[in-house]
Amino acid sequence: MRFLLVDVEGNREVLRREVPVEGTAQTGRVQFLQELGIEVVVCCAVTRRLQVELEACGIRVMAHTCGLIDDVVTAYLQDRLSDEIFRMPGCRGLPDCLEKKVRVSVPPPG
Repeated sequence: MRFLLVDVEGNREVLRREVPVEGTAQTGRVQFLQELGIEVVVCCAVTRRLQVELEACGIRVMAHTCGLIDDVVTAYLQDRLSDEIFRMPGCRGLPDCLEKKVRVSVPPPG
């Protein structure tokens, strides 16, 4: 598994890089993201347990997000991830999907 890390300053992307996820256990992934300084995870699916663990560590989770990576990053920067086009089917309007911070981690496809 890999994560796409996008560093943001203001509303501008300044760096994009992929990193492999170290540790297969859920706890190891949470710690790994903490060590990277991740503030926000944008993903299409996450277990409730993992979401709770991430949020307990101060990492905001924007789950149920879908779309092409470049489109999702652009929407994040423009504060448009709440647009219906980026919501997973069946998730339209859920309040826990509509939050934003400064740094994004979007898992790349495949």
